[in-house]
Amino acid sequence: NQLYLAKNIFEKDPDLYLIEGEYFFKIGYFEEALSYFNKLLDIIPNYIPATFQRAEIYFKTNQFDLAIQEYLKLSLGSDEENYKIFL
Repeated sequence: NQLYLAKNIFEKDPDLYLIEGEYFFKIGYFEEALSYFNKLLDIIPNYIPATFQRAEIYFKTNQFDLAIQEYLKLSLGSDEENYKIFL
């Protein structure tokens, strides 16, 4: 598979984590998708696409409190103190 070859060459490339996370999300493997988005956020904290996808996973798996926290991060930016006011 071409993706796995690319992964071996570009092991820490955030785009690959995003692609893999989106793939697993689309086929309904939310735990696997979440692990890729978490890895991506370890590399690039507050990365909007990964934060949004995490919020969507939490929403689809009925973890509404976590989903709200992620959506608030998106709407209020990376200032953690801003969104804690709303929790």
